[in-house]
Amino acid sequence: MAWFKKEKNKASKKVKIPEGLWVKCNSCKEIIYRKEVDRNLKVCPKCNYHFRISAKERIALLAEDGSFVELAQEMSSRDPLSFKDQVTYKDRLKESQQKTNSNDAATAGKALIGTHQAILIVLDFTFMGGSMGSVVGEKFVMSAEKSFKLK
Repeated sequence: MAWFKKEKNKASKKVKIPEGLWVKCNSCKEIIYRKEVDRNLKVCPKCNYHFRISAKERIALLAEDGSFVELAQEMSSRDPLSFKDQVTYKDRLKESQQKTNSNDAATAGKALIGTHQAILIVLDFTFMGGSMGSVVGEKFVMSAEKSFKLK
């Protein structure tokens, strides 16, 4: 005979919380309202942990609104060595391109920072760990050359 019985037909009092409203800090493990983290420029207001941000978010923080014009957006890595470890390089590229909606780890472009013209090149860690392939190298050199020509 059971001392305690679970009552049936009782309405569940489970609270429904929309996904994505809260974020857990990787450092202090606090649960924080996402908008509060966003207002604090992706820094935990409790412990000052800096959350990872994408290349697009970094550009939005640096450049004046609407001033960024991406350069060499169509450039994409190839696999001339037919490299393969556990997964082929081509498959890794496809996966990263779909995940980030970008062709490569580097995003380069012209922008205004304040009233100054600038050339930005930003790496996105979510694209294969921000690893430097041929396209990243090309974009870096192109950015350096274009920035040299700015007046």
